Amino acid sequence: MTLLVAGIFGTFNWPPARAENIVAPSGIERAAEFPGSDACAQIQNAINAAIAQGGGIVDARAFHGRQVCAAGITVGGSTSHGSQNVLLEVGNATFFLPSIVVNNNSSIVGPYQARSATIYPPANFVESPGANSNPFIRFATVQGSGEAEPLLENLVIDGNCRTWSPRSFPGAGTCKNPTEGPGMIAGLVILRHVQFRDFAADGIYVTSGNSDAWIDVESYFNGGDGLHLVHASDLFITESQFEANHRYGIETTNSPTLRLTHSDVGGNTEGGWYDSETAAGPWSGRQIVIGNQFGNNNGNDISWVGYDASARRYTSDGWVIVGNSFIGSDSRTNNTYSAINIQDSMGNVIVGNYFECGGLHNYNYAVNIHESAPGREGQDTVVGNSILGRCGTAQARGVPSTLWSSNAGFPVVSVGGGASWTAGAGAPSGSCTNGSLYSNTQGRRRSTLYDCVSGAWKDVN
Repeated sequence: MTLLVAGIFGTFNWPPARAENIVAPSGIERAAEFPGSDACAQIQNAINAAIAQGGGIVDARAFHGRQVCAAGITVGGSTSHGSQNVLLEVGNATFFLPSIVVNNNSSIVGPYQARSATIYPPANFVESPGANSNPFIRFATVQGSGEAEPLLENLVIDGNCRTWSPRSFPGAGTCKNPTEGPGMIAGLVILRHVQFRDFAADGIYVTSGNSDAWIDVESYFNGGDGLHLVHASDLFITESQFEANHRYGIETTNSPTLRLTHSDVGGNTEGGWYDSETAAGPWSGRQIVIGNQFGNNNGNDISWVGYDASARRYTSDGWVIVGNSFIGSDSRTNNTYSAINIQDSMGNVIVGNYFECGGLHNYNYAVNIHESAPGREGQDTVVGNSILGRCGTAQARGVPSTLWSSNAGFPVVSVGGGASWTAGAGAPSGSCTNGSLYSNTQGRRRSTLYDCVSGAWKDVN
């Protein structure tokens, strides 16, 4: 029996209709009900049906387990103003397919409770070595026309190349796709709760675009960088991890104003974050790095060269590095690399960071500010930082214009005129600013205090 109940909130039926009597709203296509030789063919047919209606939702959550596909999929139409946008929902399944293209205004979303939808290229997926023009996932976007960016959410994108995976992982040491390109190439794109792993090249490669926001992105065990930005700017990244990659955790080339917060950059072979500029591109730098952890990288944790001598201009400057933790490494070549390494730059602010020195794989400096020619490094500010332990060469190094203040554990005292009083384990080396002093913390009589005369260190005892 059905009761028709009327009240102040309107009229409704009781009891509610059974599920089998509810008709799906128009604009929702259930992929499992479409014909096709495999799951991806069924999904593509459902996407095409949604596009024919001007866009909509494709529900592919009925597919479970291992789904091997002969062809890739394209999500959404090719128009730039959203009239053919498609939301593809996938469930707890593992898809093997050659490629994915996501157009403007379209999305792929996995299960909300976990990243349990995994997408692989097939075994022996062949591309030209490191071919960034042919990645596994590509986003077809048109910038500046008012459209929404493509979105990936709650997914694992696995490159099927286990060369750099820990030995405890199944299949570690093998690579089914040794010549594949990066996991993703993008311009404008939004990522939320997405993991890229085990690609022979970069995990994520971004070639253009700006003002995107990424939350909880992981990129690790890749043969290239975890994230490589080229000609991209204004990217916001938070609560993310770029770890255990064969090159850098993050590499930025001609890509300024990245905001990285509350993230982890660790265990990368060549270093944590490397920033560079090429003659063909705009400047880089102006990066904002707040509240992150850098640890167990084999090279410098953060490093850049910020001056183009041929063009006589600064190319990477104005970094803001605040409140980060640099915890050292158990694999770095001892006394070779720094937590923060800056050459030929200016206007950088390093405030309130924590550095952990010591051990068998020590930093050479916590902060290493140097220049390739006198006067090439401009004024930088190093304030309120803290070092635990002793670094290998000295706690920190600067140039005459470096401003030091209130740093705990930094035996660096500015004495005016560009001169400073520093300390370290062992005799000083390299050039120096006249009038500076240096204390050897391991020194004995006649090898404890040095001053700088004519640009060279002299024992004053």
